[in-house]
Amino acid sequence: MDLWEIFFKAHQGSWGVLVVLYLISYIFSKQKITHMILRLFYVIMLVSGIGMLALGALQTVFIVKLVIAVLAIGLMEMTILRKRRNEPTGAFFILLIVLVAVLVSIGYGYIRF
Repeated sequence: MDLWEIFFKAHQGSWGVLVVLYLISYIFSKQKITHMILRLFYVIMLVSGIGMLALGALQTVFIVKLVIAVLAIGLMEMTILRKRRNEPTGAFFILLIVLVAVLVSIGYGYIRF
């Protein structure tokens, strides 16, 4: 197994865990432990994605995916913190769902350009 495969498996797994932790953190927004673990998985996901990008997947589609992923992370943080402050999150939540769908589509090769 080479380094690219290690980054790929870490990246793929971290996205799955990230979605579950996000949902838990969103539903139980008053507690903070899953939110802190979620932030750790943001770092794992970003490092593994940037590692894959640096090891040869330096294509425009993956650079776009990186930008969209950073936006999705920002929206995840905004929705959790806005829910904690009892502010409306509907529009941000819908935009987050759209961005995650685009990210998954790019990741599995359904969207190419």
